[in-house]
Amino acid sequence: MRIFRQFIEPVRNTFFLGFCRCNHIMKKAYIGYDLGDGETITDLAILDEEAVRTSIQMHFSEMEMPDINEAGKAIPTAFALDADGEVIFASSILEDPMLYQRICINFKRCPSDMIKKTDEKRTKELVDIFNAGWPAPESVPEVDFDRLSEFADAVITFTDAIFNNGKYNTKVHDAIISCDSVMFCVGHPTRWNKLDVAIYKSILEKSVLGNGTYAGKKSELMLDAESRAAFLYVRDKAGVTILPKGKAALLLDMGSSTIDITATTSDSRNHLYNSGNNYLGVRSIDFLIRDWYLEKLKEDAEDWKVYEELISLNPTLEMALTLSCRKAKETIYSVAAKRARISFADFASVRLSQDILNELVYNRPISKVLKETISIPDDVAVALGDKTWITLFREFLNDQKKKLATQKIDVGCILLTGSASKMPFVKELVTEVFNDLGKDRVLSDMNPSRSISMGLALVGPNDYKAREFSLAVEDMIRTIVPKCIDSSIGDLADSLSKVVENVVFSIVMKRMKEWKEGKFTTLNSMTRAIENDCSKDKLDALLRKNEAYNKAISDWVINKVGADIAIQMKSLCQRFGVTNITVDQLNVFKIPSVKIEGLPNPTEGMLDTIMTVVSLIAGVITYIVLPTVIGVIIGLIALISGDIALLLLGLLLAIPEAGLVLLIAIAGVAVVIAIRNGMEEAKKEILNKIQQYDLPGWSRKLVSDEKVVEKLNNSNIRLKIKEAIMSKESKDQIISSVTQSIREQIEQRMEVIKYLIK
Repeated sequence: MRIFRQFIEPVRNTFFLGFCRCNHIMKKAYIGYDLGDGETITDLAILDEEAVRTSIQMHFSEMEMPDINEAGKAIPTAFALDADGEVIFASSILEDPMLYQRICINFKRCPSDMIKKTDEKRTKELVDIFNAGWPAPESVPEVDFDRLSEFADAVITFTDAIFNNGKYNTKVHDAIISCDSVMFCVGHPTRWNKLDVAIYKSILEKSVLGNGTYAGKKSELMLDAESRAAFLYVRDKAGVTILPKGKAALLLDMGSSTIDITATTSDSRNHLYNSGNNYLGVRSIDFLIRDWYLEKLKEDAEDWKVYEELISLNPTLEMALTLSCRKAKETIYSVAAKRARISFADFASVRLSQDILNELVYNRPISKVLKETISIPDDVAVALGDKTWITLFREFLNDQKKKLATQKIDVGCILLTGSASKMPFVKELVTEVFNDLGKDRVLSDMNPSRSISMGLALVGPNDYKAREFSLAVEDMIRTIVPKCIDSSIGDLADSLSKVVENVVFSIVMKRMKEWKEGKFTTLNSMTRAIENDCSKDKLDALLRKNEAYNKAISDWVINKVGADIAIQMKSLCQRFGVTNITVDQLNVFKIPSVKIEGLPNPTEGMLDTIMTVVSLIAGVITYIVLPTVIGVIIGLIALISGDIALLLLGLLLAIPEAGLVLLIAIAGVAVVIAIRNGMEEAKKEILNKIQQYDLPGWSRKLVSDEKVVEKLNNSNIRLKIKEAIMSKESKDQIISSVTQSIREQIEQRMEVIKYLIK
């Protein structure tokens, strides 16, 4: 047989490989779309299924965005409509803004800024409404629908203009001709909430990205946090610098509207930290330059009068002016001369120097200009106060440094990306705040405009593997988790039966002592007291407070169920190439430490995580195991009372004179004789009468504690408890309930591992 295998296997494998080559291998195009408030760019990569399943090695095509001829260069996020209603982009706008009636820039918004504050229930309802599609205005009365519609129209118009642009579309079409489908991966700021994302996706689904087809291929749309895109992008970048083990690379993405910050470990595999700010991007600097320019324009009364007339005829001309100011700012930071001219309409150009620009950034507050220009929420404006951009950025960095230290994340280098990172004072401030690193550890990305778009292109294939991983997790929960619980119920029954036996003994012995002392007139009244002690409510309260009972179940769920399931989770992680995680870190019944290497675990969510784990264990104790135990104890009480009466009968029969006299007084001569002749019916009759008889003190004292314990032991209470817990009905209930109770925790712990899958 071995010889046969050695002969046939090479032949079979050759045939199989040849067969695979003859079959079509699915290819997919991934387009990362970074729609920023200041500038926009896309990146494209193509992978086949096999590359996605194994190692995702991305090779990006440098795309030529509309309106420019330089590949891999971003375009300003700006558009206008000409006289024929056609969309034109920034360079044409700047050539002659007077030709266009609708000029639109800085339209990127945090959608929830346009919604009145709502309670948690209504917020969830709004998420569901927008996830279902674009709603009718009357169904969402708390939404400022006019502003939201204006925002949506700008996003759709600009997006359609890019992806339907003839030159751009042709290049994509040629690049993906061998692909079967296209995945659009669009980023959103990390600090956006679920409602923001739902609204944004609902808007994008109304654009060309939501059509279901593009460039002749089937297409789909997905959104993800820009911090995740940054994390995927920085994997390669962190390798540029050798970091000691335990150090983290910090990526600071400086955008026009937002700042995102992401930390990864030195091997760029472990995602540790996400944060950011929705309002501290650098667009406020563009507005400050615009206001400074207008101050200059006002110095000539005639020029100012002409400007006011132009704005009254076309208010959107102010957008073109802001675009000119932004271009001047970018010029200053990209040329050695450190100066540029702001040209607008037919007015004389004004020179802007780096010194003037620094004065604006360091000395002028930004709250008022943001409130007037982009209508930031009142509470945000109040929080910004009269502080300058430099002051606010420094405070932001110091706050982030404290949070990183709290989580014991040791930053080894910082990578600056995003177009705004080119401004010298950004790197200067970062170096100042993180002064323990040194200047050589604060690095500037050589291609800052593309960091997010390339990272977004990576999100698609990463999610493909994540979906495969999620299916495997679901299969594990459905098939393996119940088996892990089932195989360990015997351990639970062993430890719990001893604890419950002690509980039963303590209840019985307490009431027996009171019966011997005469507090109960009959055994029946004592038995009723025991039954009352073992009522559902009283047992519930007693067992909840019983330290040994709680410890037995806690030890079981943590050290048996949790550990066994964690071993299976670790095996699954290894299958997907995630190896740097311990069994303890995957045990859903263990409270995670503040820092778990390999798993995202921000301080903000730590209290919730602790409370979830504590309540999870308490739930197993209270709602899953407790009802079974209480039912077992209640079922044993009738047996216990009968056993005690039988014990007393045996003791009295063993006393030749006094015992017989008492038994005759209780049941009569005939019954006693019948018992001595071994008649079972007579025994049942006298046992019943003994339980109802007010026995004298001397006979009660015959029933010593030792004899009661011996009798209880002979009753096999522990075995009966174990058998009840191990019964099919009880096991099925425990397996089902525990599986359902830990499902969400397993899914949450495994969900974050998608960041580690390569």
